[in-house]
Amino acid sequence: MKIVPIRSMPSPNRVGSCLWKMIIILIRGHNKEYFLQESHCKYRNSLLCTVFYEYINKIYNVQLAKKLNVDKRNAIHAELITHGQHELCTLPLIACQETGSDIYSYFRTHFFNHFSNILEKEILNRKYVIPKNWEKRICIHLRMDDCITGQHSVDYDGRTSHNYFSNKIGNEPIEVDENISPGPINETRPSTFDIEDYKAFFKNCGVRIIGRGLSCYQSPIPYNRMEKLISNLRTKYPNHEIVIVASPKHAKENNSDINLDYDNCIRSSDPDEDLIHLIYNDILVCSRSTYSMVAAFFHKGSNIIFAQWGYTGGAGLGSKCDKTKYELYY
Repeated sequence: MKIVPIRSMPSPNRVGSCLWKMIIILIRGHNKEYFLQESHCKYRNSLLCTVFYEYINKIYNVQLAKKLNVDKRNAIHAELITHGQHELCTLPLIACQETGSDIYSYFRTHFFNHFSNILEKEILNRKYVIPKNWEKRICIHLRMDDCITGQHSVDYDGRTSHNYFSNKIGNEPIEVDENISPGPINETRPSTFDIEDYKAFFKNCGVRIIGRGLSCYQSPIPYNRMEKLISNLRTKYPNHEIVIVASPKHAKENNSDINLDYDNCIRSSDPDEDLIHLIYNDILVCSRSTYSMVAAFFHKGSNIIFAQWGYTGGAGLGSKCDKTKYELYY
């Protein structure tokens, strides 16, 4: 019997990255029947974190204690994390190997109904409003904000990092010592991520690695590719409203910085409000961002379209263990 701290992410990571890691620890813990324990998270009071912890404390641990007929106070400490670069890709990859499923299908099977019930109550408690026409909406998240300038503004072909992590799922299972706590890489805490293997994969594909994020970082999808995607969505869903969800940071008057074909644009200063729009719609289009990919776990509509990058590969989308019918775009 073991108990695992729900590790969050350090600054400057924000709510999307924190919840992404926490949800994957939940998936791994559930599969192993480990108890889960709160650990520090600076977004503890945000909408989805509140929902997450209520599920852990009031449902998950209670049900597991009854199932195992044990007292979790006697549990042995363990860790369900990975070490080194790209932990937010290697961690879901291991979850896919252990469960034989992509992480979205596993979440929907085991957690979605519980989380949805708690989420709806919390939305009412906080007096948020669910869009009335959400079943006829296409919500497109644009990753802008701090990615408009600098390294993260540089485009790259996310298909290569996606394929690298996706292919790894079918390989020999990656083993990580559950007794090793978080910390810097050294002889006793080896990196889970094999940088040399990653570089060799790119070389064999004839693709150059871009930036410090190694062609696997949050960045905007260029408008020319988004225009093609939106055109296809207009044709397929002629009666749907197309709504852009983006950060208000660096916004120009009348949203002139977003040169796309859309019907409405939401640029709230409240991240929780934006998440509600990303959850309540018929078709969700995710960007290269953990923010929208976290919303996808809770999505109420009929389909999700994901931008390909290392995170989608690690999540098992498009892999042999993909049980969803979600779409991928470049």
